[in-house]
Order: sequence, then C-alpha cells, then structure tokens
Amino acid sequence: MADFPHYLEDTTDQAAISSGSDRIRRIHNRVCKVKSNEEIGVKYMQAWEEKYYERQEGLEEELEEDLSDVMVICKAAEGFAPAYDSELIYEQLCNWK
Repeated sequence: MADFPHYLEDTTDQAAISSGSDRIRRIHNRVCKVKSNEEIGVKYMQAWEEKYYERQEGLEEELEEDLSDVMVICKAAEGFAPAYDSELIYEQLCNWK
C-alpha cells in the first residue's frame, strides 16, 4: 500500500504497472471502466453538482446572511487583524454603506 499514494497522484496505466501491486492494478482497471462509462460519468457529475449546491445552501443558512454580504464583512475585518474589535468593524461597515 506504500505505492498507493503515488498511484493517486499519477493514475496512468504506466503508474499502475510499475507499482508492482496486483491490488493497484485491479483498482486501476476498475477506475478505467468507470471513466469509460458515460452513464456513470453523468451520474457522478449530477451527484457532484447536488453536493455543491447543498453546501452553498448550507453555508447561507448557517450564516443567515447572503454570502456576498459575509465577504464584505470579512474584507472589513481584515484591516483589524489580529486585534479583532467588532465595534470597529461595524463602524467600518457603516462608513462603506
């Protein structure tokens, strides 16, 4: 299994063969089959998009603010690091608006 991280960095036929591991060659064969199957590729992309949008929605719900507003707040706070002072940050935000 010491060769597995190297294989993950370079998932090519040559890397699988040169690893000398039957397990890595079997994994590589499975990866190649999945990559060549268009239906699986479409399902993978759909699942990735769903997770991405769920994450975005979760961030917005957790923050209870629009993400662009949070970015403005973070930008205002940068000038006060490491001496974080919420009142100074609030004053800065008020001056920007």
